[in-house]
Amino acid sequence: MMANRKKHNMGEMLCIKEPLPHDVKICIDRIRTSGVWWQKSCNYKNTEVKSCRHAVKFRDRLGSGGNGGIPLWAELKSLVGLGIDPAENREVRFIAHTRANTKFNDRRLLDAMGLYGGEARIDRLYDEDSIEVGGSTRLDRSTNNAKSSLSNQKWFGRVNPFNVDIIFTDLTGENVRIEEIVQILDRSLELDGGLPDTIMSNIGIRTTAFEMSPKDLMSIIRQLSPSSVVAPISNPCPIWLGLAGEHRKDYWLHFPPPRGPKIGILTGNSPESGMTLWQDMLMALRGAYSYVPDTLMPEVHIFSLPEMGLSMELINREKDVHGVVKRGVEVLISVGCSIITFACNTTIYYEPEISKLCKAHGVRFVTIVEACMPMLRLTLTQSGSRRIGLVGIGPVVDMNGPFSGYRRYLEAEGIQVNPCSADRLAFAVKSKGTVDELITEFRRIVREKLPKEEVVIILALTEASIVYREHIAKAPQKWKSNKIFIDPLAELGKYLAFLYVHLGYRKSRVCQMPDEFDVEEILHNKFL
Repeated sequence: MMANRKKHNMGEMLCIKEPLPHDVKICIDRIRTSGVWWQKSCNYKNTEVKSCRHAVKFRDRLGSGGNGGIPLWAELKSLVGLGIDPAENREVRFIAHTRANTKFNDRRLLDAMGLYGGEARIDRLYDEDSIEVGGSTRLDRSTNNAKSSLSNQKWFGRVNPFNVDIIFTDLTGENVRIEEIVQILDRSLELDGGLPDTIMSNIGIRTTAFEMSPKDLMSIIRQLSPSSVVAPISNPCPIWLGLAGEHRKDYWLHFPPPRGPKIGILTGNSPESGMTLWQDMLMALRGAYSYVPDTLMPEVHIFSLPEMGLSMELINREKDVHGVVKRGVEVLISVGCSIITFACNTTIYYEPEISKLCKAHGVRFVTIVEACMPMLRLTLTQSGSRRIGLVGIGPVVDMNGPFSGYRRYLEAEGIQVNPCSADRLAFAVKSKGTVDELITEFRRIVREKLPKEEVVIILALTEASIVYREHIAKAPQKWKSNKIFIDPLAELGKYLAFLYVHLGYRKSRVCQMPDEFDVEEILHNKFL
């Protein structure tokens, strides 16, 4: 015997009481008839979403409701109106659709309708961006400029591609069929929107949304309105970028880009350093955004090679280590990584050659010392010092030898170094972990090998970074010295997050970032 299944009425699924309004039923029937994948979702706490900028807070996709909503590029924005060309005595009923992080361009809309005359114009019947009720030649002209809060208007927050004939009939008093309406789709709907690559809008009621792929949405629209067209009808929205507009806000900073560059991390000395770096990067992203769903996290490839452990004796095994590092980088390039780094302070000795190899493939190579420099400059400025303590294994801290990847960076800025060799500590942490006796050893090394006046210390040893985090950084304030420790591994994690977001915004066309918009400077302050 089959188990009884609990039945849900449509009203419960749509967050409203039965019976369903007639226009909502029509929307649902038209979507169902198409046969495409779609789903309904209730807004967070059944909130009535009254605009696209409202939707960014309350739409629920993959559990985002109440945690951050959805990016504006994932919400559909629509404009209902008439295209009028007096010279040709033509009038076109239309509804235009674009992503909510863009702004309609009237001239481009008219061109899409074939209205090229100099006196051609658009009369808006519904446009949430205008904050006013428009009108057409068939409407009472006294309402044409009647300002009112659109949230109080009948159709505000209820317009979608499936009920536009009902809206036209209601606003004009004429019997308008959906196949007579020109639906104009912006090219932005063809762009990669990330994961999930879906678009959302209301389903005829303000509490409930539909979700489907832009491709399927465009397919349904073509079935309903055979004269629909796809054209570039939008510009980047200044409100989205925080540049202008009554509701301007840096909405673009609420979510990371839908896709950023693949990140490759070469590790193995020690394997824990790669794990720690990955976590540092994710924490930097989580810290910069109030909500980052898994689908907006970066694709990361961690290649942990046991042979990287040979770099602990870099000077004597330089040739072997060179082959290991080169092979590791080539593997990360082959899987499509366009940002590559080492979770290591030692093998950055090979930076000149590895940078050249990466550049030949269009890949950005980032070293741990490069990422560390912004924090070091800031700390030295605040402390008024030009000297630092450098904790690491012998080749790394030797400023007179040829093997330190830190040497040219520090010498270029006139920073003097007091080396603090910690080879034995590094080997001990690999074998024993961060046990109490090694914490004592760490404190002893710093105390005995570095002058008391040196207050800025770079932990150029991933094992030292881990010891510091798990114990020294967590110690009660009364047990802490006046020394300032800089953790390059943590700084590299932040720097990778910065590069991922910066390059992602630039390369993701759906984010609509103009070339002249200073993304890098704004993000620099956010991450670094």
